Amino acid sequence: MRRKSGIIRSRFRAVRERSI
Repeated sequence: MRRKSGIIRSRFRAVRERSI
């Protein structure tokens, strides 16, 4: 769960950074 959450957060952060 913790590892999966880290991967999802990393992908979400990259998407937000790309959007900006």
